[in-house]
Amino acid sequence: MSPPNSVTLTSIGVAVLIVILGTSATLFARKKDPPGRNLCGVIDNIQYIPVHGRINTFNDKRTPLPSLPLIFYQQQDGQNCCDGLKQIAATTTDKKGRFNLVDVKYGHFWLSTEWNGKMYKYAFDYPFSSDPDITCSLQGIDLKDDGSAAWWVTITVD
Repeated sequence: MSPPNSVTLTSIGVAVLIVILGTSATLFARKKDPPGRNLCGVIDNIQYIPVHGRINTFNDKRTPLPSLPLIFYQQQDGQNCCDGLKQIAATTTDKKGRFNLVDVKYGHFWLSTEWNGKMYKYAFDYPFSSDPDITCSLQGIDLKDDGSAAWWVTITVD
């Protein structure tokens, strides 16, 4: 005859085994890709204006670029923009230089545009920031007069 506690111990052992197997399946399950979100921001031209009487000191002048056509491509390792790459979206900036693409999956992309007689090709990773408080108006891409581009984000510190 088994002691009365053996049934309780066996039941507990089975329950513990079920919890361990369930936890293991959860830990080793393939993580789903995060849902897309808006790829958005402001495209502007930035000029650096020297400050009179100060060495290596500049003020920046930003001018939003309205009606600018933008083409986004999926980036491939070792491949330059943009021939042969999959186009994922195309849009045009509004009158304040803003763009907004809805439900874009995270990844590596190229942006291609032409402005002021120059072709701009900018590689970037999306999302630009992991901060959930960054809004479309607080981020964007600067097109510089020298033909280069750079992503910017405005961060407010309390």
